[in-house]
Amino acid sequence: MSTARLAFVTPRYGDHILGGAETAVRGLAELLAAQGMAVEVFASCTNNLFDWRNEAPAGCETLRGV
Repeated sequence: MSTARLAFVTPRYGDHILGGAETAVRGLAELLAAQGMAVEVFASCTNNLFDWRNEAPAGCETLRGV
């Protein structure tokens, strides 16, 4: 039996991102991960929505099971 997997795509992601849509995606992703679903989020490396400069290093990290 295969395990369900889910991916979200959002411009920015992380604890330090306070946008409405980004906060909603993070909350839902963490809730689903806590229930055992395999959840991934794909986001840019920017923290700033005004100039979109890459600020975070590219790569993968795990934040509360996501």
